[in-house]
Amino acid sequence: MTVDLPKRKSVIAPWKFVLIASCCVGTVIFVAVSCFAFMEMKAQSENQWLETHVMEANEWVYALAYSPDGKTLASSGNAATVQLWDTEKHTIKKSLIGHRDSVVAVSISSDGQLLASGSDDTTIILWNLATAEKIASLKKHKGSLISLVFSPDGKFLVSSDDQNAVLIWDVATEKVVRTITHTTPVGAMSLSISPDSATLATAAGDVKLWNIETGKELASLGYHSNPVTHVAFSNDGSMIVTAASDGRITIRDARKHTVIQTFGDVPSTIMSVAFSPDDRMLACGTANDLDVSLFQMIMRELFGGGGVEFQGSVILWDVATGNQVAMANRHYDWVRSVVFSPDGKQLASGSDDNTIKIWNVPTSINDGK
Repeated sequence: MTVDLPKRKSVIAPWKFVLIASCCVGTVIFVAVSCFAFMEMKAQSENQWLETHVMEANEWVYALAYSPDGKTLASSGNAATVQLWDTEKHTIKKSLIGHRDSVVAVSISSDGQLLASGSDDTTIILWNLATAEKIASLKKHKGSLISLVFSPDGKFLVSSDDQNAVLIWDVATEKVVRTITHTTPVGAMSLSISPDSATLATAAGDVKLWNIETGKELASLGYHSNPVTHVAFSNDGSMIVTAASDGRITIRDARKHTVIQTFGDVPSTIMSVAFSPDDRMLACGTANDLDVSLFQMIMRELFGGGGVEFQGSVILWDVATGNQVAMANRHYDWVRSVVFSPDGKQLASGSDDNTIKIWNVPTSINDGK
């Protein structure tokens, strides 16, 4: 009689699992580091525009603002705090704690005394920039904040939310003096006030100009071929730049509203735009919508980046000619904010890769080529 003996189960000892896992992780790390080293060497060999400093924000960076003296850079993101960075040491000198949700927008008054922060918790907080003390909490919005900006004369603060409302605040009284309603929300980086503090520009698909004192609509600049997502006045007030989701950038005469320059054709979504202090250059941050592989996701977990593919770009343009001055594909995720230092010598970019990068701006248009 034949007896069928039970088959022995194939069992891998725990130490073997540890060994296999260690080998796999070691291989991934080796390949990842090798890729990073290769990409760094490639960037340098191609003489690409490279960042001078990288500041670890430990959060997605949604908004940036320089103080007028250039000594402080404020940043905010998906944490409920505002970080104040020392621009010489590139370290955090103070943290502003008071919101209960992501802080999506920050603005600093032209005299450098006040900082305003807007949050998904529907509130705006006014802070004393020097002491980091909370001055007031403004609570008239019914939806999450999206954007805010001080007027250059410091008299008004303008804010927008995801319920299509734009509120104009009197800074001295901390009260809403006018309300503008759009059919769609005014997005991030989509509020701008002319240097004389007389005109407000809003982008909510189309672009509209408003008298900030009366709240009356002055003009409609219409759409691009795609909805307009960003708008900004030049520092001398003579130009208005608009950027659309189709990657096109248009510069108009601020008085006549005629098109001066159209350029871009950026093969990605424009997330932010900013004029240099002398208005000769325009910077933009982009989101390169790339498919993320398993390897990239592993690298994101290991290194905090978006993988081998850089998914955010910083681009400089010559305003007069529309030519590209410099481009850097150096962020691992979307670049949501770009801002020039007051002296125009540096550019800061904030990204969803949890970093703020500082770039030296070319001293002449030809330097970036």
